[in-house]
Amino acid sequence: MNIILVGFSGAGKTTVGREISKLANMGFIDTDTLIERRSGLIIQDIFKYYGQRYFRYVEKEIINELRFTKNKVISTGGGAFISKNNIENLKATGVVFFLNASMDTILREGTPANRPLLVNEDRIMIEKLYNSRMPFYKKADYELYIDNKTPYTIAKEIINIFCSYRKNYGNIKESF
Repeated sequence: MNIILVGFSGAGKTTVGREISKLANMGFIDTDTLIERRSGLIIQDIFKYYGQRYFRYVEKEIINELRFTKNKVISTGGGAFISKNNIENLKATGVVFFLNASMDTILREGTPANRPLLVNEDRIMIEKLYNSRMPFYKKADYELYIDNKTPYTIAKEIINIFCSYRKNYGNIKESF
């Protein structure tokens, strides 16, 4: 069983995922990193040369392959959880946690250049994208509000929920 992190770009999924991995002694997988490795390009260049459609295709393939992964923390890209197929595959492979961050938290350091759908966009357009994805994020198994929390605090919350979930539903021996 895996811990899956979903949420908008800039919510801290990778940072929190690495913290969970360290605290829980689980492997860590970042789907964006896998996409870059497979394509041989960084995310921004995938969007620039091949477009979002190609990126989503590769993302879907990778998430489909992750169905067979066990005992990992998986951080997904901001748009990974808006595809019905991806939602089904991610939920089938683990417990999905939505890291819900306010727009102020997401944009606290400005819009990073490595987020192709956000770069060169104003706050109103970013909020529209955020709001359009919210119904999908709400399909996660658990939602955590992360504003004003450290990655360590968020990681501990997720680990506690995950352990409780496994104990109650997974028939898996406690390992943390």
